[in-house]
Amino acid sequence: MVQHRCEQEYYSYSYDAKFGDSVRKTTSLLRDYIENAEIVNERDVVLKTRYCYVLVPVPGATQWFNDEFLESSSEPEPKRVCVDGTEDSKEAELIQKFIAKFADDDCEDLKPNTVVDVYGILSKHNFEADPDNQFSNSNLPSLMNLHVMRYDFITDQVPERKFIKPIDDIRTVKAVLLQKLSAFLGDTSRDFCFANYFLFHLISSTYSRSGADLPICSMPLNVTGVRDETDSKRFIEGLNLLLSKVKLLPLSADYLSNARLNPRQNHSTGELEQGELQLANGTEVVADETNIQNRCQVSGNVEQNLKALNQLLTEQKLAYDFGVYQISFDVDLPFLILSPGISNLFRTPFPIHYFRENASSQGVSDLFGGSDALAMFRIYIQQAKSKVRLVNISEQTSKAIQNNFVEICQRLPAIEDKALLMQKLLIVSRFGALSHLLPIYLNW
Repeated sequence: MVQHRCEQEYYSYSYDAKFGDSVRKTTSLLRDYIENAEIVNERDVVLKTRYCYVLVPVPGATQWFNDEFLESSSEPEPKRVCVDGTEDSKEAELIQKFIAKFADDDCEDLKPNTVVDVYGILSKHNFEADPDNQFSNSNLPSLMNLHVMRYDFITDQVPERKFIKPIDDIRTVKAVLLQKLSAFLGDTSRDFCFANYFLFHLISSTYSRSGADLPICSMPLNVTGVRDETDSKRFIEGLNLLLSKVKLLPLSADYLSNARLNPRQNHSTGELEQGELQLANGTEVVADETNIQNRCQVSGNVEQNLKALNQLLTEQKLAYDFGVYQISFDVDLPFLILSPGISNLFRTPFPIHYFRENASSQGVSDLFGGSDALAMFRIYIQQAKSKVRLVNISEQTSKAIQNNFVEICQRLPAIEDKALLMQKLLIVSRFGALSHLLPIYLNW
């Protein structure tokens, strides 16, 4: 994932270099610099630009998402045979952070949090020992450089596979998933009311902004009845099985006081320090309130962190702190709150309840079925997410919603937020169509 952009740099694309007694044409296209080479004529050097970004592993990526990605992007290689005939069992070192250098002009303006799959030549430079070679801040002593030869943009779309028992009817897929979610939540209602709302949240995606800059089709959800860490772990396990990226925020007085949620520029190093909320779009953000005590002392970053969380919940925006100024960027991060009662920190128009006593006693992985069933649910959720922007409400349905809205308003107190109610009706109607993967919503 792109964490932030470094300065672009110029490199010697073509020049004559002297190596000992010989002179030959060479390039620095896929390397930082050429050792033991002397440029013959600096006026003949052809310079070009490459664009540099700090890349990090995708935060919150679930195990199945990583497995699917590795399965589709790489081939297993046989173990190397050492000189003495034995196999080299040493595993490759996992690089957590590096600078990717793109010579492709199409990469001039990659956005932060973009997920890319990069292939290239890794340069274990020695800038720290020889600072004269550090010709720009696109080379950091603490990070290795990767000169990109090929790159692909990664989406959440799960590739369809052939199942042992394929289910082609999308209505059947939804019905089975609703039954699983109902058992998971302990929802015993005949219409699976809470399970439907939970499903709507899973397929929600902020794809656009209204004239007032409010997020469209954002559905933050507050699940009450989550009493302790055991309950919250159960939810996290279920989300990790169904969704590709899940970020847990274990809210407590200590966490809110000491954590840094917003990305922040470190002017001494020139790096953008990654905050907890700097995430790839589509990541499920889970705020766990089960460890928050009624009376506790807070300090430090509490005010700033709560402001960041509330901005994410209401506006689907995240502020980047550059020291003398802040810039808020649009994001798409579905927000789920787990709390014993109605959240004390956040207000969301969509609360549902978790009935622990009625919930299935099965293990979470057993409840949702085997690998084929899970793969089917994942494809369904990702396909629904990708079609949010395509759903339209028919004229007849729109009129029915308006009439229903007027009837409800007549029974509500004067202080009730009518605009919020209308927004809720429109969101639920859109997700009702989306859950059937229909392009238009006909019934109300």
